[in-house]
Amino acid sequence: MKKIFLGIYFLIVIFANPNGTMISNSVLNGAINFVEKGSFQIDILASFDIATSDKNPELIKRRYFSGLMPGATFIAIPYYFIFQKLIPHLPFRLSKKNVYIDVASRPQNKQQAIEQKKIRHKIYYLQIIMVLLFMAPMAAWLFTQLVRFIKFLYPDDPKFSLYFPMSIMLGTFILPYFGVYSRQGISNLLLWNSVLFLLNQKQFKNWHFTLCGVLTALAASCDLWISASSACAGILLYHHFRFNKVQIGYYILGTIFPAALYFSYQQINFGKALSTSYHFRPQFAHYNAESENSLQHTKTLFDPFFVPSLKIIKSLLFSLNKGLFIYSPILLLSIGGIILGINNKLTSKVYIYSSIGVTLLYLLLNSGLRSIQVWGGLTFFWGPRYLVSSIAWYSLGMIIFYKNFPRIFKVVMTVSIFINFLGLMYGYQMINYQHFGMKPTYHIWDFLVQFFTSGPILGLFKI
Repeated sequence: MKKIFLGIYFLIVIFANPNGTMISNSVLNGAINFVEKGSFQIDILASFDIATSDKNPELIKRRYFSGLMPGATFIAIPYYFIFQKLIPHLPFRLSKKNVYIDVASRPQNKQQAIEQKKIRHKIYYLQIIMVLLFMAPMAAWLFTQLVRFIKFLYPDDPKFSLYFPMSIMLGTFILPYFGVYSRQGISNLLLWNSVLFLLNQKQFKNWHFTLCGVLTALAASCDLWISASSACAGILLYHHFRFNKVQIGYYILGTIFPAALYFSYQQINFGKALSTSYHFRPQFAHYNAESENSLQHTKTLFDPFFVPSLKIIKSLLFSLNKGLFIYSPILLLSIGGIILGINNKLTSKVYIYSSIGVTLLYLLLNSGLRSIQVWGGLTFFWGPRYLVSSIAWYSLGMIIFYKNFPRIFKVVMTVSIFINFLGLMYGYQMINYQHFGMKPTYHIWDFLVQFFTSGPILGLFKI
């Protein structure tokens, strides 16, 4: 297992994106400022992915916070605390090639340019540190846990214990999100590591449940989209193991600290504990034209949603710039596996219908998301990123398909792994957009052209 762990770790690190994104800039800036200034306020020159607690979000001198869930910021705080003295001594040159620059946060004068360089210097190296010491180790741990779990389920087929983790982690569009400090990657790593940690235990101990409580609560505080997966996984685990009241109590105990951090963050910074950062983002102002200030931009959790659209569903599944089955062909095999499973009396229908239900829920929610309908389902990174949390629910169908058609599975798996290594290498730097225009300029074919004309990019050696 050590060799597998190290292999996956270095695979992600070598090809990872050291430059960050608008999202990582936003959450990491909050962590940096908390360590240095004791405040979660972020600098407008660091990222335009912001939230504001002030009445006029257009004024740069107002108080700005990350417009994202704060869990990723909490996780980064101890890392920056440890390395804050080292980072200023590391070489850095601000350019489009070595750091993600938001169109809306470009400096307007020389003084702002100097300040931006200082801010981005810290963010740049903290992003690298988080990939080296958090994302890659967590991804390697998840891979080894999957290997162990599949070996337990299918002891007579040792090769499949490698094929399946490779297909679901390296062959789907979640792979590029492991190579950058992304909320989708963080939340899925936390949730599924906690689930597999329980599943791989021969005998439960109370601290196991406390640890799982901490991890799942942190996952929810990083990305709201993981909540449906977390709830369904919890119900299925209880259905299978019938946990007792003491075990459930220890799990709840583990959730208390991350939950307290989250509610305190919201109350202190926005004055509303039972809210999300999304409620205060200026970008949502056009969803509620009658709002008088930023505190009212999204009055309820469901304000950013329209009625689900069949056109958007088709785009989310099959379009060349974001299609689920285009960026992850291996997931298409899951449909065949689910059909075979429904017709097989030996297959548990509870798990079959749970998989169908969760994947359809994510698809319907995404097809009704206002930002997707307004901008045509645009994603700024790789694949339909809001569907990342649904990937694990294709697992059962993939397993069933492999057991019936192993050769087809291996061929499609190979193609899927190749496609998603393109995302790991090029995804962050090729998908550009014009602010307020927001039209994707790259399709998957452009990434293929980039690979065959320029060759692979080893992100670690671009530092």
